This record gives sequence, C-alpha cells and structure tokens, in this order.
Amino acid sequence: YGTEYLPETFQLGLLALVPVIVQAVAINFEGYQSLTEVQSVVMSRYFYFQIANIFVSISAGSFSTYFTKIIHDPDDIPKILADSFPLVGAYFIEFIVMKTFFGLFWELSRTWPATQYMVARFFTDRRKWTRRAMRSAFMSFPNFLYGWVYPSLMGVMCMAFCYSVITPVVSIFALLYFVMAELVYKNQALYVYINAAESGGILWNGVVKRIIWGLFFSHVLLLGVFLEANTYNPMYVMA
Repeated sequence: YGTEYLPETFQLGLLALVPVIVQAVAINFEGYQSLTEVQSVVMSRYFYFQIANIFVSISAGSFSTYFTKIIHDPDDIPKILADSFPLVGAYFIEFIVMKTFFGLFWELSRTWPATQYMVARFFTDRRKWTRRAMRSAFMSFPNFLYGWVYPSLMGVMCMAFCYSVITPVVSIFALLYFVMAELVYKNQALYVYINAAESGGILWNGVVKRIIWGLFFSHVLLLGVFLEANTYNPMYVMA
C-alpha cells in the first residue's frame, strides 16, 4: 500500500532539492549579491522546473501507458492522449494531496531545527548552553525565502488551472491545499520567519505574470480538448 505514493514522495524530494541547488549556483557561481536578486532567480527557475515537470509527466504518463497502441495505430494518437489525460490528472491529485498533508506539515514542523536541538542535547553539555548560543544556533529566526515559497504555490495553481478542464475534481484538492497553506504560512510569517531584506514587492510582479501564463496554458489545453471532441461552438465563444 505504501508503494502507491513512492513516485509522489520521490518527486517531492526532488522538488525540495531544486531551490537549494539553484540558490547555491546563483550565489557561488553567478555572483548575485543582494538577497532579492537571489530569491528572484530561485523563484523563476524553480517555477519553470515545476512547469516542465507537469508537461513531462503528461508525456511520460501518456506514452509509457499507450506506447504499444501508438505503434500499431498512429492515427489514434490524439484520441489516445485525450483518454490518458485523466489518468495523469489522478497522479497530480495524489501529488497535491502529498504536498498538502506532507509538504505543509513538514514546513510547520521545523524538522531541521528540531534535529539540531536533539543532536546538541545528546552530544553536548547542556550546562554550558546560554540563551545567546541557543538563539544563534537552532533557535534563531530564519529568513522568509520567497523564492522557495512562491513557486510551490504557483505550481499547485498551474496544476489546478491545467487539469481542471479535464479532471475538475483537481480543483477541490487544490482548494484544500491553499486553505491549509494560508494557515501554515501565515503562522510561519508571523511567528517563525523574519525579513532580512525588503524588496518593495518586486517579486509579486513575477508571480502575477506566471499566474497569467498558467491561465494561458489551461486555455490552450481546453482548446485541444474541444478539437479532439470535434466541438467547435465553445471554441468560437472562447475566441
């Protein structure tokens, strides 16, 4: 039973490594100096990686499942892809559920500081601890990394936009994710994180542009569904 969620767990782990690698490259190799520039680069590349992940998952899920049918009857490729999209939508439902009940609670649990505390408790002399040492180590207030948080939210939003036209039930799980995300990140922003730099809201412009691109892709996908179903009247209405 547990193996059913292994692909989603592996994907979440891979997505968690992306901002770490991108931020390290931006600071150490590309020479970005300000925190705002670094977070802008991380947000952009992390988001595009998630978008590429969505479309790669569509292609992989379609062709790996129906490869034999495509070889024997290439004329049915549009129909085969249209039939396989709901199956890939089910995969992303599981992915959003994993992000809701694992990713958000992982963010809320503050696992890394807790691990540091346990290691320090068992391998150091607690009598030598001071409040200043504790605050500078595992009890310090971390910076709110917008370049890490925004792409996760935008990725789920783009999944909801793209798959709601073929698997509408995705919208319910996306709504649940955003309700939980609001509670979690509001708590983190008020009581856990601090702002080490003030960007003046410059990152929000990129967020709006990428949300609009997500809406654009969802409309393209909806037009493809209408073309496959030979339904042209709704296409004229959309145009």
